[in-house]
Amino acid sequence: MRIKRGNIHYVNFSSNRGSSIQRGVRPALILQCDAGNKHSTTTTVIPISSKQKGLPMHVRIDKSDCKMGELECTSYVFCEQIRVVNQDDVHSKICVVHKNVLERIHTALMIHLGFKKNKEKKEKLATV
Repeated sequence: MRIKRGNIHYVNFSSNRGSSIQRGVRPALILQCDAGNKHSTTTTVIPISSKQKGLPMHVRIDKSDCKMGELECTSYVFCEQIRVVNQDDVHSKICVVHKNVLERIHTALMIHLGFKKNKEKKEKLATV
């Protein structure tokens, strides 16, 4: 199976612990660059949930934000839960997100990691 940046796959997060950490097999966005995915046994992903928790680092994605497949429902990329997983835990592809979704996720990650002020994100996301 080919794992590519911008794809949404089912990922097995069963080894995670903690009440606020996403667990089990669930959708996740592949964040790692394609060169890294090709040459590594791990990849960087962000879990996705259909439940909105109201955090500013959550990026909403709708069915229309995907191509080559489809999400079951409006979902949220939990950018504060970015993590590295073994590529063996990455399963079937669900869809591929449009470039503008990756740009929104990039903005949310910059806020989460402290590289951008939250006010800038709120202004940018207000236009989405």
